[in-house]
Amino acid sequence: MTPHRLLQDLASMQRLDTQGMLDLLCCFPQQCEEAWGMGESFPLSRVFFQNVLFLGMGGSAIGGDLTRSLLEEEASFPIVVNRSYRLPAFVNAKSLVFAVSYSGNTEETLSAYQAARQKKAKLIAISSGGKLLEYARRDRVPHLSLPSGLPPRTALGYLFFVPYVILRRLSRFSLGKSEFEEMLKTLNTLRGKVVGPEVPLSKNVSKQIALRLKGKIPAIHGGVQRIDAVVSRWRTQLAENSKQLSWNHLYPELNHNEIVGWREPKSLLRHLVILLLRDSEDHERIKRRMEITKALIRQESGVETIEVWSTGRGHLSRLFSLIYVGDFVSFYLAMLNRVDPTPVERIERLKKKLAER
Repeated sequence: MTPHRLLQDLASMQRLDTQGMLDLLCCFPQQCEEAWGMGESFPLSRVFFQNVLFLGMGGSAIGGDLTRSLLEEEASFPIVVNRSYRLPAFVNAKSLVFAVSYSGNTEETLSAYQAARQKKAKLIAISSGGKLLEYARRDRVPHLSLPSGLPPRTALGYLFFVPYVILRRLSRFSLGKSEFEEMLKTLNTLRGKVVGPEVPLSKNVSKQIALRLKGKIPAIHGGVQRIDAVVSRWRTQLAENSKQLSWNHLYPELNHNEIVGWREPKSLLRHLVILLLRDSEDHERIKRRMEITKALIRQESGVETIEVWSTGRGHLSRLFSLIYVGDFVSFYLAMLNRVDPTPVERIERLKKKLAER
C-alpha cells in the first residue's frame, strides 16, 4: 500500500495502532474540559509563595513547561521546571512545588519530592496513583488523582490544566475560562476539519506534513517566547509516537550558532527538513529573523522549510492548536513508518535495568 493510500485507509491505520492512540488524540478536547473542572473543584487553601517549581519528567513535565511559557510575561514570580533528582538551592518554605508524575512512580520526581519536603516547601502532588500517592497520604500533602491507564504523553490535558487552574486560583491570571472555551472550539474544529482521521489527505494538514517528513530528519524551530515548550513537545512526540529522531532549537539563539552549521556533512543535508512553528504574536524581529534564515538555508544548503502556523485568537488556542497539529503529525508519521505509536519499549527496558540495582 502506498503512503498516500495508507493515510486514507482508517482500517489499516487501526490495525497498526493496536492500543488506540488515535482514539486518545481525538478525545483530547474532552480531556481538557474534564481537567479544567478537576482543577476548579480541587480543595484549596490560600497559601503565600514567592516562586513555583514543577517536578516532573517526560510527559509529566510538559505541563510545567507550558505554564512557564504562557505566564512568564505576566507572573510576578519565577516558574521553574525541575527535571532532576535534586532541587535548586532557592527552594525553601516560600516555594510552591507541584510534584507531577502521571504513573506516580517516576524515580527522579519522587527523589525531588523528598527533597522539597525536607526544605519545607508547600507541596501539591498530582498522579494517577503509585508511590507519589502513598507519599502524599503519609505526609498529608494535598494530592489530586488523575484517571489511570493512559500513556503519560496522552494525558497532557490533565497534566497541564489541572496545575494551571490551581495556580490560577491562587494568583488570578488573565488567561481564564473564556480563553479556555475558545481553545476547545479551536481544537474541535481542527479535529473535525483539519487534522482528524476522517479529513481527507487533500485537506488534512497533519497528514500532508507527515508525508513530507517521511524519510527525513526534522529540525524543529520556533520563537523563544511562548512557543518554546511547543517546539519541545513536537520533538518528544516524534520520538515516542513516530520512533523518529529530530532536534529542536529556538530563535533568536539559533541565529548565533546553529545557522552556521547548515553546511556539513553535505551527504546528510538532503535528508534534513526544517519544521518552523510560527505564531502571529512572535516578536517582529523574530519574524524577520525567520524569513532571512529560511531563505539563507534554502539558498546555501538546499534544505526546505515546512511552516506550521498557530490558529485561534487567544494564547491558549494558539499554543494548543500547534500542539494538536503536531500530535496528529506524530501519529500519521508512525503509520508511514509502519510502527505502533503507543509502546515505548526502550524506556521500559531502561526502567527494568535501573530496577536491578
